[in-house]
Amino acid sequence: MGKSEKQKYSKAYYITHHKRIQNRWAVYYKNNKEKEARRKKIWYLKNRKKVLLQQKKTKKNYYEKYKKGGIFSQGYRKLSLKNYSKEYKKQNGKCLICNKETKLFQDHCHKSLKYRGLLCIKCNIGLGQFNDSVELLQNAIKYINLSCYAVV
Repeated sequence: MGKSEKQKYSKAYYITHHKRIQNRWAVYYKNNKEKEARRKKIWYLKNRKKVLLQQKKTKKNYYEKYKKGGIFSQGYRKLSLKNYSKEYKKQNGKCLICNKETKLFQDHCHKSLKYRGLLCIKCNIGLGQFNDSVELLQNAIKYINLSCYAVV
């Protein structure tokens, strides 16, 4: 049996017995947690450069797609690249909140799904964490003012 024939046989065997194979591996991993953790750690240390390079590529590809308006799964209208460029120029490449020149992302209202502007990732995520609530943001401002600027 040649190499290609073995590969075909292995693939066919896996397809017909994949559930049994998966269950067998699940039991093995469950019974050998420490051994597998050591094995994974050793593998990572040997392949660290490759892993970090792949993570860097993946992150770069993600941001490039995001910047072009290609990754939006929430159902709101994404900006076309042309409109993104117009908005980016209108804002001089700066975030509307922190005024930093950095990569900008489309912000939208989570209730109406209407586009609001381009924000840096930190400001965009920050607004999302506060659920777009003016009351929560005002409470956060009060908290910061009390805790950071209080006379001790």
